[in-house]
Amino acid sequence: MNSKTYVKIVIIFVLAISACPSWAQEKAKEPERLVTETKSVAAKIKVGQSEIAEVSGEATYTIEAANSDDSFAGTFVYNIPEDTRQKLAKVAGKSLSDIPSKFEQKDVIAEFERNTKCPDLRLEFPKPKIKCSGIEIHFDCFVLILPDTAQEVSKLMCHFAQRVFSGRPNEGRYAGRINALLNPEK
Repeated sequence: MNSKTYVKIVIIFVLAISACPSWAQEKAKEPERLVTETKSVAAKIKVGQSEIAEVSGEATYTIEAANSDDSFAGTFVYNIPEDTRQKLAKVAGKSLSDIPSKFEQKDVIAEFERNTKCPDLRLEFPKPKIKCSGIEIHFDCFVLILPDTAQEVSKLMCHFAQRVFSGRPNEGRYAGRINALLNPEK
């Protein structure tokens, strides 16, 4: 075989391989999401050391990770209406632009409410607080609902809750699998 024929065969082989999808690679899985239903939640606003107002806003929670102690870490979002922002700005002595309409706090811990079960898992928040722009928002203990969905991670959460309240040891199995579904890249 002469060198020109050899080069042509190699070029054709390389082109054929590059045109085909890779059989060895599995398609990257999209992360699944666990987001609670939105709920109206009351809170106390503090500026400095003094409590200045009680407000009501809309709260949601997105689970980012399951912890080995059967709790969850996630992002808590609290939206306050425009009239509440105006009242807060006036009482705090700040301009309206200094008062956000959306407060967000990462790494907020939630736990299953005692004896919760599907289709609506109840997540309990033991007195979280959010700090933003010199403003502290303090909450009493409250519950948000995590609805059952068709996602694999949602079904796994149902089994996880059953296991937690049946008294059987978890041994981190559920937390590990939930984390793999929420963050497949890690």
